[in-house]
Amino acid sequence: MTNIKNRIIAFLIALIVIVGSTVFSVHRFLGGACQEVTDSFYNGVYNSDWNTTRPSLNKQLNNRYDAANGLYAILAGYPDLSNYTEALRIAKNTLKDATGIHEKYLANQQLEDAFAAALHALQSQPLDGRDQEMLKNYSENFSAARDVIAQCGYNESVREFYRSTLNVFPANLLRHIIPQRLPVLFE
Repeated sequence: MTNIKNRIIAFLIALIVIVGSTVFSVHRFLGGACQEVTDSFYNGVYNSDWNTTRPSLNKQLNNRYDAANGLYAILAGYPDLSNYTEALRIAKNTLKDATGIHEKYLANQQLEDAFAAALHALQSQPLDGRDQEMLKNYSENFSAARDVIAQCGYNESVREFYRSTLNVFPANLLRHIIPQRLPVLFE
């Protein structure tokens, strides 16, 4: 009888060790993988086909912020456009103050709208040559950053993480009981 009890206890201990080490390993692996994907928002997504890192999405948001600052400076010289100036100021500061990826996405959308409205309003004004040239440069920089954001690969890396890592065994079963800060899409 003691042999049977000893075997059952040994089996239970082995089972606890196996389950515990699996949960611990998945937790460590998922934590590192989640952080790597989230970091690619700030550092750029590595493209193994090209053996290079794509421009970071966060850097492009900073480029858009800089272009909006330039447009804001031009707008300041046109007092009759003060409502556009204020809307652009609020939008660019919202982007600057945004902390999370989704929050940055929403702020970027707000900035897109405010920038477009301000640009349209300025284009209807009689601008001197310097303001016209600066307006053209800021508009091109703002649009170029939008195009780079569309090609940066961040959302694809998040989707690939979910598809190839988070939705496979044992992570697909354990992710609900293991607290992890999962990467979010920029949308």
